[in-house]
Amino acid sequence: MADSKGRDVLQLENPETQPWERLPRETEKAFRAFIIYRGLADHRLAPVAQQLNCSVANVFRWAEKYDWKERARQWDIYNDRLAQQAEIKDRAAMRKRFIEQGMLMQDIGKHGLAEYRKRLQIGQKLHLKPNECTALIKAGAEVESLGRGDPSEASNVVFEVNIAPLTDEEMKQYPQLIPDSGSGD
Repeated sequence: MADSKGRDVLQLENPETQPWERLPRETEKAFRAFIIYRGLADHRLAPVAQQLNCSVANVFRWAEKYDWKERARQWDIYNDRLAQQAEIKDRAAMRKRFIEQGMLMQDIGKHGLAEYRKRLQIGQKLHLKPNECTALIKAGAEVESLGRGDPSEASNVVFEVNIAPLTDEEMKQYPQLIPDSGSGD
């Protein structure tokens, strides 16, 4: 349908047809020009004319007649919505990964503490120091908390580590297994 100036108005014959698709009376060359126009970030006519090796006046006539400005605007809105949907999906996947990784880090830290307790009981040196275990648990809890969407709680995590009470013999071994933090090393 054309308006009083002969421009095609965005009344589409098929309701499933999108405004950025070829209009019923739009020539193939005009539509090719529109595809170039809608793909430009700044939606300018001169680059379209240059790419098609035709006059800017001719491209201007097509742009007016086929309402390129509005159609390109609708195209941009459509693509922005797609980008937003993709971002929402990506963020959900990221949160899921954070939760899984945080829980894994906590599990590794828990096993490290169990290893520490066993080695401590038999007097062996540790492969994973208690402060490393605690740091891993804390980091894992923070990652999990962030993944669950609660960044305010990430830095306020309270840890409860249940290690069986140490015997006197284990207490004697404890300082030898942990580097002296005051030694300046």
